[in-house]
Amino acid sequence: MPFTGSLWLTIRGEGLEATRGDQVELTGWLEEPFPPSNPGEFDFRTYLNRQGITGILRVKETASVQLLNSDRDQKSSSNTEWSSQIRSYWLDFIEQHLQENNQSLAAAMILGVREEVTNEQQEAFTKTGTMHFLAVSGLHVGILIFFLYVTGKLIRIPHQWLPLAIIVGIWLYAFITDMNPPVLRASFLATFLFLGKLLSRQATLLNLLARWPV
Repeated sequence: MPFTGSLWLTIRGEGLEATRGDQVELTGWLEEPFPPSNPGEFDFRTYLNRQGITGILRVKETASVQLLNSDRDQKSSSNTEWSSQIRSYWLDFIEQHLQENNQSLAAAMILGVREEVTNEQQEAFTKTGTMHFLAVSGLHVGILIFFLYVTGKLIRIPHQWLPLAIIVGIWLYAFITDMNPPVLRASFLATFLFLGKLLSRQATLLNLLARWPV
């Protein structure tokens, strides 16, 4: 069926040669996101729509992925090289400190890197309606803000500078996760909130949400 837009992609098998930034040609099953099967179940379709994803492409094997163009040789001159280096550092940290079966899940949940998540893990999360945990979201920004705030208090960052430090940390995380739309929205909201504190202006979350475009 004709389709234009972003896709949620799943690829079965091992030995995928393509990486972030490569152009590929895929052969697989294209389908619309499924609605919840039961009342109160997680709405995966709405979750994807909020990220601008309107279709799902399921590729049965890595042989169905053809690499058209790779930008690995140009990555050294890319503006995102530093964010890739930071991402690689944290992936190495995860690999050194977590068990092997938890490494891919931690990378997906914290950094949004889902390349190493197995098909069995994806299917398990899909069946339980918790696939959204494998993608970074505004919840992660909230957890990060809490961590930065507590850390700032513990190391006694001056009260007037703590909001600025949190804003810097928020946007560093946003760049590391490739400006994921949910993270971007939460980052803007948090930035306005803490800018209000820096400027000694009262900013309420409800007012910010009311002014934010849906």
